[in-house]
Amino acid sequence: MIKAANRTKNFTYAIRNIVGEAKKIEAEGK
Repeated sequence: MIKAANRTKNFTYAIRNIVGEAKKIEAEGK
């Protein structure tokens, strides 16, 4: 159970990082 929760947290963290990078790149492109 704890492992699954950890995996979800890591997944959310990774997506947040990817979204942040995408927004940064988009801002530079404009």
